[in-house]
Amino acid sequence: MITKEKILKNWVKKLAAQSEQEEIAKITGQFDLSELLTSRDDLDTLFKTMDEAVKQFDPKLYPYFLDALYTSDNHDKLILFCYLLDTTCEDLAFITNLENHDIYEEKFKMILPALLSVIERCWNGIGDCMYLILLKAAKNKDLFGADDINRIIKAATGEAEAILNWVDDTNPAPEEIPVSLEIIMDVARYFHDGTLLDLAERAFVFENNSLKIFAALALMAGGREVSRAGLEPAAADLKTADMLLKQLESIDRPDLFPAKYAAQEHIAMSNLCNWLVYPMELGALPDEIELVSTFENDGQLFYVFKFRSEKEDWIEKGWMAGLSGGFDKKKPLCSGASAGYTFSMFETLEGDGIAQGEKIMNLIADLWKQRAEEIEAEREAVRAEG
Repeated sequence: MITKEKILKNWVKKLAAQSEQEEIAKITGQFDLSELLTSRDDLDTLFKTMDEAVKQFDPKLYPYFLDALYTSDNHDKLILFCYLLDTTCEDLAFITNLENHDIYEEKFKMILPALLSVIERCWNGIGDCMYLILLKAAKNKDLFGADDINRIIKAATGEAEAILNWVDDTNPAPEEIPVSLEIIMDVARYFHDGTLLDLAERAFVFENNSLKIFAALALMAGGREVSRAGLEPAAADLKTADMLLKQLESIDRPDLFPAKYAAQEHIAMSNLCNWLVYPMELGALPDEIELVSTFENDGQLFYVFKFRSEKEDWIEKGWMAGLSGGFDKKKPLCSGASAGYTFSMFETLEGDGIAQGEKIMNLIADLWKQRAEEIEAEREAVRAEG
């Protein structure tokens, strides 16, 4: 007789034999747990079986099984995800970017206890992922009970204090300060007490400008003062100027952006640099970047820059053309938060670059139009099926 336990073990054995993320997701999605879980005893059997089965997984592939469970909307698979995450989080080699998936309220409420358990024990990338999921729901305080909030604050305070003490003791380079502290400062924007805000005060004075921005947002959310002078390093930095303005706009405080750097050209340059630093693009700030020309289209202002890099893969290209925009012509200053056309084809600059800039703008406009048509076609198909 084939028992429920045997069925579960065969499922896991089949999963563990896979070597591709896509196959793990497919097999996980096809399996119906609900037929096997009809009582509390069945759930206990499932957990016991999974405890033994986890050992069969390649550690490099096991996180993809968690991903497949998390992205499911099946109640039983989410129960299994919470159990496995809670019991294996401290041994995970890594975790996928779960925070990039949309999550609805009921699902969030269901996994919240597991998220809290992990952030209390994992001060690493696993915990960072859980904090980022919490941040997706942070604006809706009705999703959190008083005890939930207290646990978040306590966990964030403990980790922030440990990192800040380490920074004070070792004096690392700004870019070596763990990104976890930046994430915790963003958490402190929504969940804070006096102690956590005091830690944000300490973080705000560090030379890491991205961290400075999120510490400032936490302080302002907690009713503390942040000076324009204190924000000047982040406004001057091409990596963070556009982000700073975007964040200040999000809280209706663009007036705090330091006047010394409040020029649309500077924000546009920062906007392009933020795109260039992505690993799949230039992978770093350009060694030089200069404004070449501007043009207008449909009430928007576009900036064409020339940039060059000393990196081995790029040095022979010389000056390359890049576009930043479009920015609302009616506003004296605005971020590139929703501009949508910032891009470079890494072509060598030709003349004033306007023709290349318009080429980029039209290419992206066509891509957005194509995607909109695809979405509408998908909706029509759903309506036809319904």
